[in-house]
Order: sequence, then C-alpha cells, then structure tokens
Amino acid sequence: MMVALPMPTGTLSVLALADKGHAGGQVNGTPFTVSERNAAVANADTFYSGESTTTWTTQVGGMNADGVLAGSATVGTRTFGWSWNGAAITKFEPPAGFAIENVVGPSNDGRIAANLRPTSGQMKAVIYGGGAPTDIPTLVPLVNGERPFQLVQAMSGNGTVMGITKTEFTGWERIFTFSAGALRDLGQVIDCNCTLVTVNDNGYVLGAPRKMGPSGVLFNGVDRILIGAPRAGNYNVNVFDSNDRNDVVGSYWAVDSSDSRPLVFLGGQSYDLNEYTQADKLGWTLQTATRINNNRQILGEGTFQGQRRWYRLTLR
Repeated sequence: MMVALPMPTGTLSVLALADKGHAGGQVNGTPFTVSERNAAVANADTFYSGESTTTWTTQVGGMNADGVLAGSATVGTRTFGWSWNGAAITKFEPPAGFAIENVVGPSNDGRIAANLRPTSGQMKAVIYGGGAPTDIPTLVPLVNGERPFQLVQAMSGNGTVMGITKTEFTGWERIFTFSAGALRDLGQVIDCNCTLVTVNDNGYVLGAPRKMGPSGVLFNGVDRILIGAPRAGNYNVNVFDSNDRNDVVGSYWAVDSSDSRPLVFLGGQSYDLNEYTQADKLGWTLQTATRINNNRQILGEGTFQGQRRWYRLTLR
C-alpha cells in the first residue's frame, strides 16, 4: 500500500519513521510530526512552554515507535534535551557547567542519550531516564595517556546506544554499543571504513561507506552483513536506515552515472524498490528510500502523476 503524506511546506529534513507510521523531522529548523491526515509543527510558544524567546534553534535526533521525537535545543545561551509527542514537551536539563548536545533517541520507554560538553575537559556520554543523567562508561580509562571521550550516534527502541570512544589527538576510535548496563567493543572505525548510521534492538550497527563504495554493512562485532547493489556490475551503494529485522533501505547508482535508484535489503537480498513494488502500476516513480520501520513500512520521496511527493510504502 502506498500513501502520499501531507508534509508541511518549507525546507524539510525528514529524519524518522515510527512503527505506528508517523514521520518526523525538521521543517525550517523546527520539529514536526506527520500522520496520514495532518502535520503538527512545533513553535516557540508551545514547544518552549511559554518561555520568552525570539532566538532558538533545535536539532532532531530521532523518533520512537510511538512517534515521539527527541533532540536538543538552544535558547540564547541555555541548552537542553527534549522529547515531544506533537503536543507536550519533556525537557532534560544538563548539570551545572555542561551543555547538552547531540541527543539521540528516544527509546520506546522515553529515555534519551546525549553528549555533555563541559566548559573544560573531555566530553562525556550520558543516558537520561528521569532525574540526573547516568554516565555511559568508556571502553578503557586511558589511551596513550589521554582520557577518551564518548560520542553517541544512535539509540534503538529498546535503549541500545551506539557511538564512538575516541581520543582527540591520536585519532584512536572504537565503536561501542551500550545496553542494559553492558558495554560492547565492536572494533575500530577503520575496520569497517564506514560512517555509523543507526543501531537496532539486536545490537547490529549500520555503516555507510565513508567514500563511494560497492556496499554498506551491518555488523555486531561478530557478524558482518554486506548490503550491495541489486544488479550485477560496477555500482556504488549508500545506506540510510535499518530495522530490527536487519532490513535496510538506501540507494545505488552506476559508477559512471549520477542517476541513483532506491534499494531495499530484505532477507539477505537487495532489490530495486521500484521493480520490487511495481510502483509504476500505481502511478509512482520512487526516487529515494530513506527510512524503514519494524512493520516494513518505507519512507521516501517520489513522483506521483508528475508531482513530487513524500510517500509511505507498506511492503507485503
């Protein structure tokens, strides 16, 4: 089933697709959520609960299964994390002497992960679950005499956090996941030569090629699953999102062309999304596939009867 979503007007960055089918992201730098029938856009009065401000910025970090967004915000010199269900906002305040940034999540039970940047010293990663934040431990206390710091990258529905432990001067970087109090070392970033994208409930991290390459990769420190092009030949691949089934959406294109096509990776096999769904029979040409949820619904852009539209596609 294909649904055209009523996106708000403006410069869109669509960042998430909930299991319930809601999409969410930013429009003109402001958080929004959208269902099949309407879009809800945050504004200074509702989002900041009456705080008097004319200068404010937000950054959306993700969405949970119920369609609740999370992110970070700056109001003047003040920073905080937030989660927003389209109406009410929950705020997460940084401790004294810290600024909050790079919020990811929320988990399905409402937790977020974030980086706390001090006025001096190393940045650390924390989890908010109500009350004061809890530190995420580093993989090792010292590396070549330097105290490493944590950079959170993503948070799954069950609260698994993924990120990088690194040192600022030597460039030492290791990928970690943190779940239920357990810290796992997934190896060095150079091992996958990838940009970290997301993590699922099973601890699999999705990595996109740092430079153009023939495949993306799903890995958990033991297994490595390559996501290649759906056609034989010399193709580049990029990947954007995965779900708890290890399904992936992305794009592919011939190395001698800039004409990219959407792909979906299901059950260990890549497919061209237009061909897999026979979208042309429904009047659609699918141009991107950027998000996939646990119900195998896909979010992306395409053209319908000659008009550019955002779609939500449910795979059978």
